[in-house]
Amino acid sequence: MDNSDISNKKHVKFLIEKAKEEMLCYNPNDLNSEQIEHVALKIYDNYIKTKIKNDKINAKIVKMHAEKKEYDELLNNYTDTLTRLLCPNNFSLTLVYKLHNNIPYIKGRVYWDNKQREVQIGSIPATVDKIIQLNKEGVISRIDDINENISWKDIKSNNKIKDAIKYIGKIKFKQYLLKNITFSEKNVNFKTKQLKDKLSFDFDSGKNLAFKANDSSIKNSPSSKEKVSPKKISFNWYKEWRNNNE
Repeated sequence: MDNSDISNKKHVKFLIEKAKEEMLCYNPNDLNSEQIEHVALKIYDNYIKTKIKNDKINAKIVKMHAEKKEYDELLNNYTDTLTRLLCPNNFSLTLVYKLHNNIPYIKGRVYWDNKQREVQIGSIPATVDKIIQLNKEGVISRIDDINENISWKDIKSNNKIKDAIKYIGKIKFKQYLLKNITFSEKNVNFKTKQLKDKLSFDFDSGKNLAFKANDSSIKNSPSSKEKVSPKKISFNWYKEWRNNNE
């Protein structure tokens, strides 16, 4: 056993006897040789008490680090999801051209929850029709040089059309999120060991978003008759988004 190991009481007593012998060899009349045992054992008792407390603290620190890592992951997940749901300017959507059964169509590709996701925006003619409709309703800024015969090459070279399609794609992705996030019916609290049981994401279930029936935020939400005009919201959002991406 290493002579520096003082965690074992039996070994400590051995070291005490050795120290007493050393002192008596140096001076046979040294009375302190007996006192060293009392002092050393007293220090050893305090050492053991302190070590027990210190080990408990270290165990708590390890547990807190694990909990902190869990919270960091949840926080990043919530931040990322809220950004894609509420802050379209702060995340990117890539347009992807596909050809299926000789029908050209466009998808939107988004990276979310550590995975690449795709939403179908529509065939080029259907997407153009939607843009024209949104133009007429004033939801997006007017695009004159667009028609149903436009090609993917034309789309790629026209930033206004690309932005309009991305606008549609981000709305589609909001719908994707709402279909793929579920909440438990229990109240949410922030005790880490219970958090995952209280609030859970079910990203691939395809279930609709389920809120607790007596949730006050739902009770106090506007009724269908009190809904804010979507045209005004969409236009303001698109205008800001377009200005930030020009």
